[in-house]
Amino acid sequence: MHLIGSPSSITRVLDDINSISLITLVIDETSNVTREKHTAIYWKRLFKQISVCHAIEDIEINQQTQQSWGHEHYSLSISWFLPILKLNKMKRLVINGSALSGSDDDFRLLACAFPKLKELGVSPGYYSQGRTLACLLYFSQECPDLQEIRISLASSVLLNLDAVKKLPPHTIPVNHQHPLKKLYIHSQFGQIQPAQMVQVAQFLDLIFPNLAILETYSKVRPQLKSQTGQEFNKPVRLFRLLLGSMDSDKRHLRRNTASVESNN
Repeated sequence: MHLIGSPSSITRVLDDINSISLITLVIDETSNVTREKHTAIYWKRLFKQISVCHAIEDIEINQQTQQSWGHEHYSLSISWFLPILKLNKMKRLVINGSALSGSDDDFRLLACAFPKLKELGVSPGYYSQGRTLACLLYFSQECPDLQEIRISLASSVLLNLDAVKKLPPHTIPVNHQHPLKKLYIHSQFGQIQPAQMVQVAQFLDLIFPNLAILETYSKVRPQLKSQTGQEFNKPVRLFRLLLGSMDSDKRHLRRNTASVESNN
């Protein structure tokens, strides 16, 4: 089902239809030309309506409202998602055009609620300061079929690394079987140092050892150039090189191990 309109009009449509057997839902919030008030109330109501769709597997929300950052309705909140966290058949959740506020703990709830998730897409925005690299661990642990993540993280590399260091060591096992191949991160990580780049790359390699694509992305889509036309940011280029080097080392180790075993 594909619904287009303001949150209030979409809730009225959902009131009038039987959506229990709905599998796919795409919502396009059109430009708010009427300056509709109390938009947050309608979004909360909308998620309660979606919570009865027990068969749903795919939710995509495209917000097209032309408002500057800081307006309440321009940021969806993980807390509004609570009613749909019981929909454990979810395979795809994509939010376009709007920031999605929520901390690492909030995203842990999301990961635990959707164990069948294959794709997660979260628009970049200024509401991600409480969200760090640490939240990616939860998706590694709880979503064994996840293949692609697009996520916005806090811009401070120290905040990200501190959050990773606070994770209990036993919770970061090497998940050799995790299939995640694509990771798109929206964060400049501030003035990152070489040693910090190594730490980030090592963490990513531990939780997603089969990672093949690591890119940054803008509000529109993953890209190799910034919105100002400058070359792809240096930190992510170096992360890719580090991960590539680690992958080469692992292949070399596996070859040596296989050789020793065959000789024995």
